[in-house]
Amino acid sequence: MKHFLVKPYNRDEVEIALKQMPPSKAPRIDGMPAVFFQKYWHILGDEVTVRILSFSISYFGYFGSKEEIKERLRERCSGE
Repeated sequence: MKHFLVKPYNRDEVEIALKQMPPSKAPRIDGMPAVFFQKYWHILGDEVTVRILSFSISYFGYFGSKEEIKERLRERCSGE
């Protein structure tokens, strides 16, 4: 079960999670509400996904060389 919890996300999972959030939800008082990202996903989706995947790699400790991490991010963002 732990493997499932720490598995890297992919682009589709990030988009699905965002679209399931209530539109007026914001991560904190000065944060952008989900509706902003939902409405402009077609513009912001790639950048948001890369940021989330980069954070999950650094936070959850998916180690590897910079090249390996960049390749994983490219694969995740392309939906492979």
